[in-house]
Parts: sequence; structure tokens; C-alpha cells
Amino acid sequence: MKKKVNKKALFCIVFFTWAFFGLNSNANAHELKIRLENLNPAVVEYVEYVKNGEKTKDHDKNFFGMLLNTVEFKKDYSLDDNDNVVYEQKNKSSLPAKYISDLTPIRNQGSYGSCWACAMASVVEGSFSKIFGNLIEISVPNMIYHLNYGASLNNKYSSDAEEGGLFSLATAYFASGRGAVLAEDDVCYDNMFNKSNPEHWSVKKRQFLDTNLISLDYPAYYLRDVKFIPDPKIYNDRTREIHRNKIKRAIMKFGGVASSFLYDPEYISEDEKNYCCLEKVWWPNHAIKIIGWDDNYSRMNFKYRPKNNGAFIIQNSFGENWGNNGIFYMSYEDVYAGNNSVAVTDIDDFREKYSFYKIYQDDYFGMVLSVPTGTNEFFLAKIFDLRCQRENLTDVGLFIADSEVNCEFYLADLDSENKISGLGEVIGEKYFEFPGYYTVALNNIKELSKKDNNGKFAIIVKMKSESDGEIKLPLEIKSWVTATSQAVGYKDENFVNINGKWEDIFDVVKDDTGWNLFEVTNLNIKAFTEIVGR
Repeated sequence: MKKKVNKKALFCIVFFTWAFFGLNSNANAHELKIRLENLNPAVVEYVEYVKNGEKTKDHDKNFFGMLLNTVEFKKDYSLDDNDNVVYEQKNKSSLPAKYISDLTPIRNQGSYGSCWACAMASVVEGSFSKIFGNLIEISVPNMIYHLNYGASLNNKYSSDAEEGGLFSLATAYFASGRGAVLAEDDVCYDNMFNKSNPEHWSVKKRQFLDTNLISLDYPAYYLRDVKFIPDPKIYNDRTREIHRNKIKRAIMKFGGVASSFLYDPEYISEDEKNYCCLEKVWWPNHAIKIIGWDDNYSRMNFKYRPKNNGAFIIQNSFGENWGNNGIFYMSYEDVYAGNNSVAVTDIDDFREKYSFYKIYQDDYFGMVLSVPTGTNEFFLAKIFDLRCQRENLTDVGLFIADSEVNCEFYLADLDSENKISGLGEVIGEKYFEFPGYYTVALNNIKELSKKDNNGKFAIIVKMKSESDGEIKLPLEIKSWVTATSQAVGYKDENFVNINGKWEDIFDVVKDDTGWNLFEVTNLNIKAFTEIVGR
């Protein structure tokens, strides 16, 4: 016998089911929070000083230009201990006890906080020498110009980097196509900080920023790949050795790495040739280039003596009259030895290869922040307006915030309202061992037309952690803390899909620090094109 259905009860069941799943789906809209515990502790400490009106501290007198990284790139090398032991035994001969790469021009930053720019320029020069076999000199003033908002009223995308900078900012300068520029071709080279007449700064720079076009003679080179070597998440003798060996291999292959450490005259020897600080007394304030090492360098050479022999060989930016013709040794046991190391691993020579007509981009400050997502996989999408009637999409550029990440690239389907309606066609895939900036040549070159999608196109990137760990969202952020206070972003251009729904990053990413430090601007996705038939 059939039971009679109670209509009132059925209504209640349907209503509460709808309420739970329907309303809960909105309540569970993915929200990514920027929290203090996810930031570099040094940044938190610095902001506390500023908020308490204590910005001028005794340590400021030893500031040489290296700002604090908002986040730190770290890897738990202890998890890979067994694999690394086997690898080290197999490749033991690949790492000699002593090695030094070819010297690049020794710079003198003088009284300016430009160590970060000097170090990155030197790394580019070392990598170029390895790849192309000859030595060049990169313009440091050009880099600072493009990241200094006081240089020109026409310089739309700039910061306050004249007073200091970061490797990530320098990487953004190169990734955006504003450099690298040869020193001999830079018209402002002899007027590095001419405040009285800003018109001495290069006219070509302002024109480039306005049109965002790359010409045959400006810039001279484009950095396709820049790798950030993560610091150990857990410090012990073994993890430091693994980390140190990764740096050594990068030096041998790419001519040196940029790095940062705490420089205080207290810890340098009287002849300025040996440096060792064994305790964390403050945070990194100076950038240098590591050009080699000596595993047997005597511990007795240091003012504060480490337990063991061994040192990195460092190229500084204090001029040739400092140290040993601008060079000094840093003990392996220095508290910041090898910290925040960066290698330039691929360069395009525009004079030999006319690679790109245009870089479609908005993230002129690069990856400023990475936000935890709580998942090991998500999708990103960036929408652009096509400039010409027909262009070929050839490459995609992006920043990666984690180690061991696999990316798939799609040319998205857009509906009549210019919203993402589907993944579209796969146009490329690549695995990334290290965080950093990468330019990926697409497997499937696609022709773009203004007749399609109202003249718009969109790149989708699927990011997945190959180590099954949580993956972070790389972002450009506007903030006074990171020298990116001039960053600009707009809604309806940047989207993330974590829970099966495309959402604007302006609606998803929230500053939960309590200090209103950050304002979201752009995803770190670029598109490279050539004109069809050119």
C-alpha cells in the first residue's frame, strides 16, 4: 500500500535542500586571503616598525638597496635526501672542489641603493657569456629608470626602486621587454640620476612604454627564463649542502647567480676580503653575484670563524678598489650564504632573431606576492585586446611561485559577452622544477583575428603541483611595502578557477593582514605575437 506524501514535509525537504546546496555554493565561493603568517617574517617585522613610527633604525645606515621579499621561496630538501645522495654520488665529478666563472664588469653603486640592479645585470652578463661566448655590459641605469616613478611623468609603469629594489622587480623589467639594454646604447648611461633635467633620460624608453612594441634595436636582449632557487625550508648540514650544490651547478652552467645577504662591516675582515656572520642579527640588506666557490678555503681567514672550511666567491658592487679587486669570500656557514639565489637560464638576442612583435601584458612589476590556495591544482585566465587585424600567438610568459609545477596552456573559448565559455584548444605544456619567470614556445602556433571574439583573446593556464603539495597563486600586487605602489589593474581581465567557477581575482583575493598592505592588480600571464605575413 502506497503511503500518502505529506506535501508540507516534501516542500520543507526541497526548500532546505535548495537552501543548503544553492546558498552554500555561493557561501563557499573560493576566497584567497593574504595573511601575515604567509608573509616573510622580515616584512611583518618591518611593517610593525613603520606602524610604530620607528622606520629609522640603527640598521638603516647599513642599507645598500636590497628590499625585503614579501614571500620566501622555500623547498623541503630533506624530503629529497635519498634521491639527492644518489644524484650527488653519480655526479660527484661534475662539481670540482674549486671553481670560478668568468668575471663580468665590476660596478660601483656609490651612495645609491642599486645593488639589486647591479647584481642582476652582472648575472645577465655571465649568462650571456655562457650562451653566446662573448662579454657584454648591461645598462643598470636603464633598469632603474624603468622602475623609478620620479624619472619621467610619461613613465606609467614604475615604482620607487631608485631607493632600493628586488630581484623580482629586476626580473619583471626583463620579462616585460624593457631590457636588457647594452650600456653603450643607453643614452642616459652618463646621466644616471640627473634629477635637474629628466629629459636626459632616453626618449626611446618613453616611446617604448607608450607603444609596448619591441623594435630590432631596442632592447638588445630578452630574458626568456629566470630561475629562483628555493632556500631550504629546514636548515641543517645536509639540506644546506643540497641547496649549495644546486647553486654551484647554476654557476657552472649559467655563469653565476644573484644572491642576497646581510652586509654589516662588523663581520668583514680588516682587508675586506672575507665575510662571515654566524647569527641572524637582522635581515638581508645587500645583493651580490656569486661567481664561484672553494671547498677548501680556510676557516681561519674569517674574522668570526666558522666550524668548517669552504666559501663562496662573491662579486660585489663597491668598485674595484674594495676587497680583492671587487671580489670577496663568504663562508658557507654565513647565516645567509646563498640566500634568495637567482639564475638567468635563457636569453634571446634580438639582433640575431626578431622574435616578437608585441608582448601583451599588464603585470609590469612581475610576481610580487604568492597566495596560498588550499589546493594542488587550479586554472588561471587572462583576457587581452588584440592590436592588429591578424597576429600569430607564438609564446606565453608566466611566473611560477612553487617548485615542481606542471602547466598546460590553452587558447580559451569566449562567448558573445567576452566571458570564458570553455578551455579551448591545448597549445602547449611544460614542467618547471624551480619557481621563476619562464617564456614558453607554444607547440601549436595559433592565428588571432580581430574578427573573432570582438577583437579579444584569452590565455588559460592550468597549474598543477607535481609533488601533490599546495600550490600558490602568483600575483602582481600594489603595495608600498614592495616598491610597487604604481601598479594598476582592472576588473574583467584576470580570472581564477579553483572550485569549478571562473571568478575575477578582484573578487577572490582579499587582504586579511589587518594593515591594508596589498591591493590586487594582475595575474602574471603574458602573450607574445608576430604579425601574420610579416
